[in-house]
Amino acid sequence: FIITPPDVMITKETPMTSIAADEPIELIIKIKNNGNIKVLGVSLNESLPDCAVPLKEEKFATFDLESGESKIFTYEFLPSKAGLCIFNPSRVTFSDPAGNKFSKFSDEVKVMVQARPSSEPHLVIDKNVDKYSALVDDGVAVTVKIKNDGSAKASNVSLMDAIPACAVISQGANNWTGDLQPEEQKV
Repeated sequence: FIITPPDVMITKETPMTSIAADEPIELIIKIKNNGNIKVLGVSLNESLPDCAVPLKEEKFATFDLESGESKIFTYEFLPSKAGLCIFNPSRVTFSDPAGNKFSKFSDEVKVMVQARPSSEPHLVIDKNVDKYSALVDDGVAVTVKIKNDGSAKASNVSLMDAIPACAVISQGANNWTGDLQPEEQKV
C-alpha cells in the first residue's frame, strides 16, 4: 500500500534582500499543517551559514501541529562579512499518527550584505578635465567633485588636488576643507 504524507508546508523568507553591514538579518520560518490529520513530533532543523551570527541562541523544541495549525519562528542574525549570505533550506521532520516519518524543506534565502555600514559617511571623488592635450597658454579646466553618498555626516573632510609644476591655477583652488552632509556634493 502507499503511504500519503501529511500536507505540511515550510517556508523561509526575509523582508529585506539587501542590507548594510551593521543591520540585522531577519528570518521568518513558517511551518503549517495544511492537511486534515494531526502531525506529531514536528522538529525544525536549521544549519547556519558562516556569514551570519545569531543575536541570541535559539532552541528548537519539538511540537505537534493540529490540522490547519501553524507555527512561526522569527530569528535575527548579524552579518559576519560583506557579500552574498545564503541561508540553506530549513528542514522540518514530523510523523503521522501511524508513526511514519517524513521531511520537508524550505527554499534557501539569499541576502546581499553591503560592505558599508548603514550609518557611515561614504565619500566619492570624481575628477574630470575638459581636454587631454593643450598648447602653451591654453586653458585646461579641471573639475573635482566630492560627494557624500553615505547616510551620515562626513566631518573635517580635506580634499587637495596635486597641480603639476608646469601648470598655474588661474581660477578656483586646488583644495577644500569642510563638512559634507549625506547626499551633499561640492565642486
